[in-house]
Amino acid sequence: MSEFKNLKKLVETPTENIEINYYRFKGTGPVSDRDLVVVERTLFEGNKYYLTSCSCDYSFPEVNGVVRAECYIGGYIAEQVDAKTM
Repeated sequence: MSEFKNLKKLVETPTENIEINYYRFKGTGPVSDRDLVVVERTLFEGNKYYLTSCSCDYSFPEVNGVVRAECYIGGYIAEQVDAKTM
C-alpha cells in the first residue's frame, strides 16, 4: 500500500491568470490513484473570485499504475460576504 498523499504541481504559467497544473489523488480501497493535467483560469471581479478549469492536451508524463482522469469542465465562484472573509 502506497503512503502517497494528494499532490498539486504547477507545470506552467502561460499568462498572469492562467496556469497549467498537475494533480494526483490517492485512491481509496481497491481504487487506483488518479491524476490529471488541467488548465485553470482565475479572475477577480469586484468582490468575487472565479476559478475555471478543464483537462488539456499537455505533454506530461504518465505514472505507471496511476489512471489518467479527465475534467471536462469545473470551477467555482467565491464571493466576499463581509470585510473579514472571502
